[in-house]
Amino acid sequence: MIKLLRRFQFWIRQRQIEAELAEEIEIHRAMKQEQLEQSGLHSGEAASASQRILGNITLAREDSREVWIWPWLESVWQDLAYAARNLRGQPVFTLTAVIVLAVAIGLNTSLFTVFNAIVLRPWPVKDPGRVVNVFAYGPKGISNVGGFSIAEYRYLDEHAKSFGGLVAMRRDSVSLGFEEVGERTGCLVVSANYLRVLGVEMEHGRSFIAEEDRFETPQPVTVLSYRLWKSRFGAEPGIIGKQVNLDDVPFTVVGVAARDFTGTRVGREDLWIPLSALAILRSNDPSIHRFLSKPQECCSAVAGRLAPGVSREQGRAELELLSHQFRSQFSLESNGILLTGTTFFANPTSKRAIVPVFALMFVGVTLILLLACANVSNLLIARAAARCREVAVRLSLGASRPRLIRQLLTESLMLATGASAIGILLAYQLPSLLLNRIGQSALLRVVPDASVLCYALGLGIVTCITFGLAPALYGTGCQITDALKEHARFPHTRLSLRSFLLSAQVAISIVLLIGAGLLLRGV
Repeated sequence: MIKLLRRFQFWIRQRQIEAELAEEIEIHRAMKQEQLEQSGLHSGEAASASQRILGNITLAREDSREVWIWPWLESVWQDLAYAARNLRGQPVFTLTAVIVLAVAIGLNTSLFTVFNAIVLRPWPVKDPGRVVNVFAYGPKGISNVGGFSIAEYRYLDEHAKSFGGLVAMRRDSVSLGFEEVGERTGCLVVSANYLRVLGVEMEHGRSFIAEEDRFETPQPVTVLSYRLWKSRFGAEPGIIGKQVNLDDVPFTVVGVAARDFTGTRVGREDLWIPLSALAILRSNDPSIHRFLSKPQECCSAVAGRLAPGVSREQGRAELELLSHQFRSQFSLESNGILLTGTTFFANPTSKRAIVPVFALMFVGVTLILLLACANVSNLLIARAAARCREVAVRLSLGASRPRLIRQLLTESLMLATGASAIGILLAYQLPSLLLNRIGQSALLRVVPDASVLCYALGLGIVTCITFGLAPALYGTGCQITDALKEHARFPHTRLSLRSFLLSAQVAISIVLLIGAGLLLRGV
């Protein structure tokens, strides 16, 4: 610990400590010179002799500094400083390389941001790892999964001991009365315990209570999303208790959900109403009564929160047993039960449909990234040709080739880091702009999170190695004697590499153009 504090102190007082070290070494040399002069040597001879006795002063200073600081850390800092000076000295090259890489990394990161929001990120609820989607499947297996009737859901929720609660959900849409013609507001019809079981905090008011979801006495109440409350009602503090018209039916607002809760379905989820309120909202629709009461009427999506200490397999086994008991009472075919995570595409059928689409898009943006890497790699090779003499001089002065390769890779890393930073900024803007363009800005919360940042960081490192390693190897492989000649030419092997990269760029570009043409034709 003391050693660590000493090294930290050196970073703070570096100049002062180095000055004190130089002064101390000079005092020792002067004392030795004085001793030699007293022994009869001339002052000039004594000065030279004292320096020989002390040895290499620069090396002594380096050995002393190793006690205060990690040598590798200082070496990395020197590489970074030298790389920054070199890149700053060639602004056109630096700007071109960073922009080319930033566009490619930005496209990859933006696509991963959307993929993460749809396929990987769980619902924005409390302790999402304990919340599961519940699906039923028939004899065809999990290739065709579905939901449950409301009657079966209520039976499962009442008897299941492995869950802290089960919730039912059904997507719908309503008109608030002040939208443009044809515009509808996303509405999710839910069981009364929906917000409580998911652990959703309330910005204002309260969530539903059990008395508001009784089929015998339905209550026209609603909970607004924070987004709807702010955009349509101006964040009015007194909204609780007021009435809003949903398809010309007055509903009383009892609460506003927390800002961070964006819903549990892909699609606009602007407000929630109890299941029983469907009978009021759709009073002229006879199918609604059947949906709410008949055990064979399907379907409602179901999710649940596992009780503490209960595994998914235990919960699945209990629900499968309860489902069999319920269905045997009404002579219905038994179903199997499947529990999955709470991503927006947790349904296996939906996931099988969406993942190949994303795979195809990832192939496209990866090809764009390879194209950008080949382009920048060609620029670096051309730049290495101009620095061949510099590299030869450094090699002749004793620098090792691995050390020079590390230096060149440091420059590539700085380019990739700058491009990754811009790529992350693009990932914050591009998906939202695209969704706004197609009029679906409220479908998803596509904001980069820690997973996206780690992905961008890893992508930057891979990109650095992809476009920087080959130029670094070839740039430091020049013959010293040939490179130091006045009219030295770049070796033929370097030219062959540039030709290969150029061919790769042309090939990738053709593939991308063909793919874009086919997609455009399909649209």
